[in-house]
Amino acid sequence: MSTTAPSWALRFAAKIGSRIESNLHRRLTSSDGALVDFASNDYLGLCHSPISRGTASGGSIGSTGSRLLSGNTDAHEELEALFTETFVGGAGGKSALLFNSGYDANLSLLSSIPTAGDAIIADSECHNSTFMGARMSRCGVFRTFRHNDAEDLGRVIDEVEVGDGGGIIVPVEGYYSMSGTVSPLEEILEVVVEKGTERGCPIGVVLDEAHSSGVWGGGLGMVAELGLSKRQLSGILASVHTFGKAYGSHGAVVVDYAGLGEGGEGGGPTAMIDYLINYARPLIYSTSLPPNHLMELRRNIEFVYSEEGERRRRKLFVNVAHFKQCMKGAFGNGLVGGGVGGFGDEVSTPGPIQSILAPDSKTCIELARRMREEGGFDVFAIRPPTVPEGEERIRVVMHYHNSFEEIEGLVEKARGFAEDL
Repeated sequence: MSTTAPSWALRFAAKIGSRIESNLHRRLTSSDGALVDFASNDYLGLCHSPISRGTASGGSIGSTGSRLLSGNTDAHEELEALFTETFVGGAGGKSALLFNSGYDANLSLLSSIPTAGDAIIADSECHNSTFMGARMSRCGVFRTFRHNDAEDLGRVIDEVEVGDGGGIIVPVEGYYSMSGTVSPLEEILEVVVEKGTERGCPIGVVLDEAHSSGVWGGGLGMVAELGLSKRQLSGILASVHTFGKAYGSHGAVVVDYAGLGEGGEGGGPTAMIDYLINYARPLIYSTSLPPNHLMELRRNIEFVYSEEGERRRRKLFVNVAHFKQCMKGAFGNGLVGGGVGGFGDEVSTPGPIQSILAPDSKTCIELARRMREEGGFDVFAIRPPTVPEGEERIRVVMHYHNSFEEIEGLVEKARGFAEDL
């Protein structure tokens, strides 16, 4: 690594050092009811009333404010410590930071980290929050690469120019929410590590595990599923795990991989986490997740990682396999425009997000309407710009709780309605 291109962790540490010298450094503190409150936004006292008290320390059960003011509690800190231990083994300082949503987490990472000398190169099918974060950032260059194409990523990296000391951020998803495709993460990380070495600049993947977390890797997501090597892990800047999907709750956590093994002072946050606390606007200016919500979330997290959670994951994938079996030949030859009514039954995705491909938006909308209103199945039409033109589809999501009869009924109704369209 050249002296003009410090690592991500060194970059974050330098920015934090500058803030400390300027007396502008922010840190999270928590009183949890131990002090007389003249700080919170709990104007009517509902969060602190005897009816609402619920934390072990007798503090507020409601949010009361942003985390940099009165909204940080022991419940936040304990959950972040759990995620640090779970995802990176607890080595070094606190490596996890909670956010109110996955959208906020992606927005925070991609709007606050890049500077004018940096570039963002995103998978073309990344979530809207990735693109909005990039728009909000100060990055000098924003490009996309062909979906799940590691070779094309390498080509774009070669074409992109960064400033002195600049780096490249590569947002991808572990499992894509519309197409249901799995990222070739190992191939992408090999390209990222190799190109970073060649160019002498930091290149790091921001991995959105929104739809893979809780489902793969014993519930931990794609990094755990793949058992990545130390070299491959060095290509990850951060991961985002959201709680509104398999975890059955709400919120998100950012996990710092750039600071693996880095010791936060006195067990404090790693440089990246400290940086986000100081620069991530969605965190700084939003009311925090309330402690009562975090208690519920922790119960859900423990369930997801339990033996019962693993049993449910196995049943989920049994249902995925049954749906794919039912779809074989259900719409003819499986090609868009070539099956029953122009519908397609090509379902090669390995996870719970499946599709019935449609010939156009109008027909797709009508099939979804009939499936809902006449068939009694809760499915939706996915159209441009959410998916590219020509890839319109009915999005079909498998769950642990779907029965074989329900799955068979869905396919039967879809075929019958398609014949009429």
